[in-house]
Amino acid sequence: MYAQGTRGHDILAIFLVSIAHACSHFYHLVIPSLFPWILPHFGMNFLQGGTLMTTFFVTSAVGQSMSGFLVDKVGARTSMYTGLVLLIASAVALGMAENVPMLYLSAMLAGAGNSVFHPSDYSLMNYNIQDRFLGHAFAWHNITGNIGWAICPFFMVTTAGWFGWKGAAFAASSVALIVLVIELLFRGVFSRDSVRDTTPPTPKEKEEGTFGFLRVPDVWYCFMFFFFTSGAFGV
Repeated sequence: MYAQGTRGHDILAIFLVSIAHACSHFYHLVIPSLFPWILPHFGMNFLQGGTLMTTFFVTSAVGQSMSGFLVDKVGARTSMYTGLVLLIASAVALGMAENVPMLYLSAMLAGAGNSVFHPSDYSLMNYNIQDRFLGHAFAWHNITGNIGWAICPFFMVTTAGWFGWKGAAFAASSVALIVLVIELLFRGVFSRDSVRDTTPPTPKEKEEGTFGFLRVPDVWYCFMFFFFTSGAFGV
């Protein structure tokens, strides 16, 4: 294992964060990639299929609003592992689906799993990668997210053609499982986590409370930047 602060360590850390991010983006498209099979099987139209994805993204949006607190509480590594387990569960639920509510359960599990990756990933990068490599880390983080999107439809459609849509769903669960195994094998790379220290809060911090950061203008500037960027990208 590479020592903390070495080039090899930083490259390995970038790789581990990037494959986790790619995995989360892969699961964005697991359900819609199977629409040609799922919708006729359950007698759904495309509007109803769209509500599945709305369920996924609403769950993910609400979850991301809270997952930063989870990362601060239990640490980025544990949060990332939890997200991968939820993604695995979502694909298994999809493969076992015998009715429409099971499809919505799968979408909600996937959305909950997806919600933890951005706060986890950025915390792990900031805590474990040297400043001179952070630009590379952020770049590869974004690139691999797009790679996850690109791979998923090909993987799902091809697998569904061979083994049916249920087989493709179970095959999708192996993607997050493989990533989880890799992350656990190399868990020592992220020796520094984002769990808060035990230093007593200052009087000012006590007065501001948990949501004191909402009074910081830069937080809202960043929120508006990402809000409009994501909206434009989604459109």
